[in-house]
Amino acid sequence: MLDAQQQQIVRLLHAEDGLSRTELAKQMDVSKAAMSHLVRKLIDQHVVVESLPSVNGQGRPSVLLTVCSDRYFFIGVSLLGEQVELVLVDLADRPLAHIAFEFVREPAQLAANIASHIEPLLAQTHVNISAVLGVGIALSGVINKTRDHCIKSTLLGWSDVALVQLLQQHVQLPIYLENDAKSLAIHQHLFGLARDVNNFALLTHSDGIGSAQFIHGQLYRGAHGGAGEIAHTTIELNGLPCRCGKRGCLDTVSSLIAIRENATRHGLSQTTIPALEGLAMTGDSTAIGILHRAGNALGLAIAHVIQLNDPQSVLIAHHPDCFNGLFATLVKQSIDTHVLPDLASKIQICPFALHPQIWTHAAASVAIHQFLHQPLNK
Repeated sequence: MLDAQQQQIVRLLHAEDGLSRTELAKQMDVSKAAMSHLVRKLIDQHVVVESLPSVNGQGRPSVLLTVCSDRYFFIGVSLLGEQVELVLVDLADRPLAHIAFEFVREPAQLAANIASHIEPLLAQTHVNISAVLGVGIALSGVINKTRDHCIKSTLLGWSDVALVQLLQQHVQLPIYLENDAKSLAIHQHLFGLARDVNNFALLTHSDGIGSAQFIHGQLYRGAHGGAGEIAHTTIELNGLPCRCGKRGCLDTVSSLIAIRENATRHGLSQTTIPALEGLAMTGDSTAIGILHRAGNALGLAIAHVIQLNDPQSVLIAHHPDCFNGLFATLVKQSIDTHVLPDLASKIQICPFALHPQIWTHAAASVAIHQFLHQPLNK
């Protein structure tokens, strides 16, 4: 078990490529002697290692300390595709093993299936289950504050599902549920575009739309775990009915499903964003109108987030080829139109494409984040 100071050292070292004892002592406001004692314990436990000295000017070379990333292992479980997918990663997010199996939505059976695939996952590596410090599970839905219940998932048809309790009947590991967008925001903060950013918003644009916020370096979950449900903010009064039971939600206008359905309603056989952009380039007014409606609404919703929270950057996670043409231009124009000019010029808009493995890694990062910020008894 790591105590609070040791945990802070691991957290600081994980966030950097390496720090000296002097730099650590300064950041933690402790004496150099106290830091040397703390570091020695971590080295003896094989938690921290010394790297080759780096030369800094004319002075004595500093010995850099780094975390032993291959000492700690985490499992990520994605419930976001057509299959359930598991990945085993180390503390540096390096993938060591992957496994997938058929998705069964019935919670008890799903939990049993996940548990039964952990041993085969580990069997692909040298890792013993005793070295696994946690399991993160990412799904589309609202997760409670303690991250053990799915309060509501329209996609899965779940209400108040205690998935952690069901899974812990089979697996004695720390397990954490998290919403997909929040999981991805954690992953980007630990390993991606927001690693050096303390205040940012992330938006996922897919068949559904999600969002998450990091404020002062902390994920903001809200009082009940429901912060970030941007998909169900009303964007068109008296608009189309939404699967959530309301009308005119952002999801009914700007999600990939909504765009495809809108194109179909207008008699178009080509319904993807790249196909609609191709039609728009030929002057097709219907395709242009569909893209304008969806892009303007999405940009307006992002503008609201910017005006409310003033983030340093906004990360937009999108499907490949779905945010590099007219649609992206319309979203950015809508943001600029609806954000105060002085503020809009300071916000970085950072689109990035989703790749097939990103959700399992995002799920694993939930467990990694927990380890870095909450000491675990292992």
